[in-house]
Amino acid sequence: SYIITILNDEGKYKEALELCQNAEKLFIKAKASPKNFAIVYNNLGNEWQYLGSFKNASKYYFKGLKISGKLNNCVFESTFINNLSSLYAKMLDKKNQL
Repeated sequence: SYIITILNDEGKYKEALELCQNAEKLFIKAKASPKNFAIVYNNLGNEWQYLGSFKNASKYYFKGLKISGKLNNCVFESTFINNLSSLYAKMLDKKNQL
């Protein structure tokens, strides 16, 4: 996550996306915890959002939201809800944004 922040600050969104995609593959191999998957899905959603692919971003935000609901983790849930709301705002879809 720290390297991703640095790459984003430098505008290297594609490199950050590749790093997140590699992390997801490693997590699958390692059978990582649901909490780790929620984090990687948030990061993937962010990178897709930075690159302007709202469809891909929402796919990962919804995956993370589903996991966070099962974890009963209010912080994660609110993060995903907020990120989805920001996507709808950019699409000027106020109904779904709320």
